[in-house]
Amino acid sequence: MADRTQLSQQDEALRQARATSLRAHRTRTGLQWIAQRLDSHRPGFTMTTTDRDGTAREYVLTAYRNDRDANTALWDLTEALPPVRTGDTRAEYAARVRLLVQEVSA
Repeated sequence: MADRTQLSQQDEALRQARATSLRAHRTRTGLQWIAQRLDSHRPGFTMTTTDRDGTAREYVLTAYRNDRDANTALWDLTEALPPVRTGDTRAEYAARVRLLVQEVSA
């Protein structure tokens, strides 16, 4: 008789697909929140990497109570966010983040 504590290959593939899908959804949601935040608070100010990282951290602290989920979300957001270009305003950077979300969703 098969050991029922072990997942079949199909079960494991399905589990991984669901986890990846949830993680991608969480990342898209975070990116959208970050873009909105940057666009609505001092949009004409110069964008910095400190702003990028701080806004991602602010989102994670607002959205997650579980430290493991928060750390995973922060890692995913940091990896997904585009680099800050010299001379970018917060609004311009927010527009680039929105374009990234649209490409990921398409």
